[in-house]
Amino acid sequence: MLIAIGILAKYTMVLIAPVVLLTLMMAPRLRNRLRQPGIYVCAAIGLTGFVPILIWNMQHGWVSFRHMAGQAGVGGAGLRPLGLLEYVAGQAIVLNPFWLLLLAPAIGEWLRRPAARADETHSEHSMRYLLSAAIVPWLFFVPFSFVTKIQPNWPAPATIAAIPLVIGWGRRRMKNTDSLVAFRSTLITGAATGLLTGLVLHRTELLLPLLRFAARAAPSWELTPAAKFDPTSRLRGWSKLAAIDGILAHEAADGRDPFIMTDDYQLASQIAFYCPSHPRVFCAQAALGQRQSQYDIWPNPIRDAEQFIGRTCIYVGQLDARVTEEGGKHAALPGLRKIATIEHFVDGLRYQLWPVFACDAYAGFSVPSDRHTRY
Repeated sequence: MLIAIGILAKYTMVLIAPVVLLTLMMAPRLRNRLRQPGIYVCAAIGLTGFVPILIWNMQHGWVSFRHMAGQAGVGGAGLRPLGLLEYVAGQAIVLNPFWLLLLAPAIGEWLRRPAARADETHSEHSMRYLLSAAIVPWLFFVPFSFVTKIQPNWPAPATIAAIPLVIGWGRRRMKNTDSLVAFRSTLITGAATGLLTGLVLHRTELLLPLLRFAARAAPSWELTPAAKFDPTSRLRGWSKLAAIDGILAHEAADGRDPFIMTDDYQLASQIAFYCPSHPRVFCAQAALGQRQSQYDIWPNPIRDAEQFIGRTCIYVGQLDARVTEEGGKHAALPGLRKIATIEHFVDGLRYQLWPVFACDAYAGFSVPSDRHTRY
């Protein structure tokens, strides 16, 4: 039942099946479980978590599965020869390279062990399960890395399972004088690197002199040159979007009934959160050729245009040909005019920039019918 609940929360919960199977295959004492009905009954109960998912997707154009297919690189531009290297580098950066230096031999030690003995303890069986839980998620994403970008957080469950493996391996190293110095050196260096990285990420203003120097070499058209060198730049300045509440109030005072639209689902959610009035914000991202999101399932100005046509639209984001005109024949936001620019600076360096436009009469997007079916 817990597996079914897990599948409802995250589809990667299905990886529990190969994890358990690999564990049983590594332990001859447990292999006879594959000839008993209990494990298959448990698997069937776990898969019931897919039932509500399948029903909902059947009613909504299989949007979840189409989204996953896009994330997995199905129908993508082609092979990415350096994808595996990028995947490994991403894991090293997120996990700390010194953690990998400890993790690799910890996993290797268990992989080099012979098949489980008949008298192997329950604790040793548990460690083999953790080994499987660490290996399977990381290996699962390897083939996908050649066709799509693997986000560093996707194999995160593997890291959780690997922690006890490293701890157990480390305790044994502490008893071995030959490897004690190397183990302690790696552990101390890794801990120091992690603490330093955490300090810098929480206080990136310490890097401002370097960021200022790097920004000087940026081309003139780069409006936020320092931001691309600061890994925390996307976390800054969102509260400035509260200024949009004032724009809405001004439009309403003039007798108009405005609605807000953005070109990005993250921007839409941040506006709704930081504006004191918490307005309903819509997203045109899918209509602009980008991936769909939850905003395309909710009532919106793209699919339900008749409810919005003729109303004032406050558009926040970058302009696109489909916003201003399409082949000179259609404009979703005719007469669009820029009314404000919301910016965020850190010690004189521009980190965020959001142009704000207004259209007096929204005209609706012309999008292919197969892209925005009614859910």
